[in-house]
Amino acid sequence: MRFILFLLFVPGLIFSRTYQVGPGKKFQRIEDAMKKAAKGDTIKVYPLKNGKAYQKVAVFFRKGGIMIKGMGSKPVKLSGKGFDYSGVGSTPRAMFQFNKGTDNCIVSNFELSGATNKSCNAAAFRINQANNIRISNCVIHDNDMGIMSNGDGSAKSAQNQIIEFCHIYSNGNKKEAGFNHNLYLGGASVTLRYCEVNNSLTGHNIKSRAHFNRIEYSYIHDSSNREFDLVDGKDTTVPGSHSVLIGNLIVKASNCKGNRGTIHFGQDGGKAHNGNLYLINNTILSPYITAIVSIDHAQAGLIAHGNVIHDNFSNQKNMNFLSLTKGAKMESVSGTYNFFSKGFKKLPKSLKFTKTGKSLKFKNPKKMDYRLTKRLISSYKLNDIPKGPGMLWDKTIWQYKHPMIKMERPKQNKLTFGAFE
Repeated sequence: MRFILFLLFVPGLIFSRTYQVGPGKKFQRIEDAMKKAAKGDTIKVYPLKNGKAYQKVAVFFRKGGIMIKGMGSKPVKLSGKGFDYSGVGSTPRAMFQFNKGTDNCIVSNFELSGATNKSCNAAAFRINQANNIRISNCVIHDNDMGIMSNGDGSAKSAQNQIIEFCHIYSNGNKKEAGFNHNLYLGGASVTLRYCEVNNSLTGHNIKSRAHFNRIEYSYIHDSSNREFDLVDGKDTTVPGSHSVLIGNLIVKASNCKGNRGTIHFGQDGGKAHNGNLYLINNTILSPYITAIVSIDHAQAGLIAHGNVIHDNFSNQKNMNFLSLTKGAKMESVSGTYNFFSKGFKKLPKSLKFTKTGKSLKFKNPKKMDYRLTKRLISSYKLNDIPKGPGMLWDKTIWQYKHPMIKMERPKQNKLTFGAFE
């Protein structure tokens, strides 16, 4: 198997040796194979009999350029139950932990659950200052946190984190209600794409203190609190600390018991947030009069183009789109071609070519078909969207198809309002 080659997503890096884990294989645990693996190697993990989970998985990356891949048509099950992911010494705080210097790793095709610790902040994955980490095709549920990441406050730390084709749900811990989330991110730049993130146990679906967030072509819904809490940290104090939400379907739970806001961009920790929230061609549904978007820092702004904003059939009056507090200024709000359902009032005048009214109807939302019954052209060109440190630019425009399918969006030069053509 030494000469089987695997091409990594980082140009110039080739996988060489392959190690096998599972019934009848040389290694029975991923941790044992990791002791042998070096840069460029692949670890293949085969499912246990009768769909049982590998127990007390705790993989501490000390080397970069390693791929760990679950084999088979279904994600290979991994359990953290009974292990204390303390983070003390060489004990990881996650089932897979990537430390500084362990760049260019991929983990794919696993189902991860049961990671917990006494601090209620164990995770399925933790990216600790590592660059170019890719987590793909994973199911992540019932951990203290789904995925955690952090950098060192510089533009070169925790660059280009990629989370793709993952279903992340029901993570949290009632012992620390509201302080653990499906995703709790930080570092220089992160991309979440083609994922479903839903039903955080007590916290937010996506909380991030990263310098640059790009969340695209995903289905985010039914959080216990906000769907997005994009706030401040040591990485957000410098200019360009943007969050780009493009082509997402975002739906608030009809029985949300926590914060009924949908997207918060700004501050919760006393540090600066120097950048803009870009909302581009999303379809956003909320039944609440609480503002869809909250901006609460003087250096934070909003740029919104081509979105569909809907009351999720609640028929409430005096719906609110935007809240500006803590020094946030209306001069920092702009956009074009946004479509609002009938109940939304007091829309910002700086949103040009706004459409409102009864004509906003979906084809079949009960079957996840949120295409508009009447095709309306937004006329916005996706030319001016920024990218974060270490991130690549994909000029193709995609759309989400449930569950977690990536589809090219037709009519690239004449997009309709919202996330779907």
